[in-house]
Amino acid sequence: MGVRDDGTLAAWGWAAHGNIFSGIPSGDDFIAVSAAYHHALALRSDGTVVAWGEGTTGNPSSPLQVPSGQFIKIAAGEEVSAGIRADGTIAVWGWNYCFDPTQGAPGSSDTFTEISGSGHHFLALRSDGSLYGWRPSSFCNSSPYTCCGQATPPSGAFGSPAKFAAAHVHSLALLSDGSFHGWGFNNWGQTGVAPSQWPSGQYVAPPSVMPAFEMATGGYFHGVGVKLSDGELIAWGRDDDCQSQPPSGVPTYGRYLRLSSAYNPWNRHPRFDLLRELRSKHGHSGAHRQRLSVLPQHVRRG
Repeated sequence: MGVRDDGTLAAWGWAAHGNIFSGIPSGDDFIAVSAAYHHALALRSDGTVVAWGEGTTGNPSSPLQVPSGQFIKIAAGEEVSAGIRADGTIAVWGWNYCFDPTQGAPGSSDTFTEISGSGHHFLALRSDGSLYGWRPSSFCNSSPYTCCGQATPPSGAFGSPAKFAAAHVHSLALLSDGSFHGWGFNNWGQTGVAPSQWPSGQYVAPPSVMPAFEMATGGYFHGVGVKLSDGELIAWGRDDDCQSQPPSGVPTYGRYLRLSSAYNPWNRHPRFDLLRELRSKHGHSGAHRQRLSVLPQHVRRG
């Protein structure tokens, strides 16, 4: 799912819940979109948010029940939605199974500039450059994967991250120099560090020394990054669906502009897609999508 250059929305692939496709709003004033498995959010240029997919409006616990006001950023999680208001505060709405997703969410005293979310946690960048994360504490008792520190950036590991991503059960962050930091659940090496014992199944080990990255993101049990030095795409972690086997080699026709990763929570096979900048022999620029996913993806228009 993405935003075209003319401001309209586009979606492709497969979804178990077809209303994600059939309910796509019309208009040519969209500037960002965030798609989860059951629903999607889109941000208009006037700051209003449109939500569609599985859920009901009029229900305070629905991820489709968008709070009033203007927003500057949005993030769709699994049956949960969040966004940064125009005043920099964060709003969270929806209901994920048995817990209240607002537990641990920041109050009105903090202001934020960026946000990233997944099914079980969110990360947001404060105006002072520090990273804040939260997840509902009551959900810890129902899954061993949600109490692994993925919402808590390591103390002293970095200052102000230039880019960050909340994956399913782990998190990734990059500094301005491209240095990489990962934390959270690490059974498949998805945080960038090989585990002491690999699970049975196919995997791609992370590099022994992580290179500097231009961008990076995470999926269900894997990570993907674009090297800062030459634009090569590399991946690591679980590989039972070839999700850690991106196109090899250095891009011939330009660098990747966007990188996104998602997962199917029902069969747990993560996928990713990417957007590559192409430059013709005459110097013209364009965009070419190499789609490796059968799931709706998150792509933000810059």
